[in-house]
Amino acid sequence: MKIRNALRAVGIAASNCASPTFLGHMAHSDFTWRWRSRKRSVVQLSLPDLVSAHITSSILLGPQCRGDSKIEDLLALATLVSRVRPMRLFEFGTFRGQATCTLLANAPPDARIFTLDLAPADRKMIDAAEWDKQVSDSCIGELFRNRESSDRITQLFCDSRMLDTAPFKRSIDFIFIDGCHDREFVENDSRKALEMVRPGGVIAWHDYSPAFPAVVEYLEDLAATQTVYCVEGSEIAFLKVDAAATERATHLIPAKVPLFSEPGRSRSALA
Repeated sequence: MKIRNALRAVGIAASNCASPTFLGHMAHSDFTWRWRSRKRSVVQLSLPDLVSAHITSSILLGPQCRGDSKIEDLLALATLVSRVRPMRLFEFGTFRGQATCTLLANAPPDARIFTLDLAPADRKMIDAAEWDKQVSDSCIGELFRNRESSDRITQLFCDSRMLDTAPFKRSIDFIFIDGCHDREFVENDSRKALEMVRPGGVIAWHDYSPAFPAVVEYLEDLAATQTVYCVEGSEIAFLKVDAAATERATHLIPAKVPLFSEPGRSRSALA
């Protein structure tokens, strides 16, 4: 009987070890360990290095739900936008509109933002992470839908792989990428962001974190050829794009450019 029970326990353990959930946890644990032990190419930047005396930042607080950004991420994003002062912004991944509101609240009063999410008809069919299939269509943009500033927000519905960037080519000052976190989409959204951003503009990514290996691996690869920053204590990464980068957008290999140039500081802030 003891031998039978032991064999049964071994069988159950073996079955659990082969389950997708267990294997997923093991893969994530392995990546987290490698993340903590490896030397990273993305440059860590403290939030005070982005702050200057003449700016204020605003973030949208309220009840949180699964998929919303953490407060520290919103604060880093708000500070970055306050420094850049972009007039035209583009967001990959609307969700409830929490980041959308943060972007708009910290841009100039007459700024405009275009925010992209999957069309309802595409959401259940997309071959990507299960998260996108679980999102209710009614929640897309719900946080800005009835706000006074909603007339400055243009909601776009499209699979980002099908997005035509021609109407936005080199005209966007600030782009925030927070769509599907599969490698294919991270690469696609980043390539299209470089097609749309103006020379001197900024591209920012959310979820530079071991919880999203595809985002980390992509940005680490990118940081081998250019300076990519991450705001310490947050999951916000960003780069400032030079003119040459927009010429080589398809290859995503812009040269490293000076990002910080404020006299009298050990590290300067966004010009």
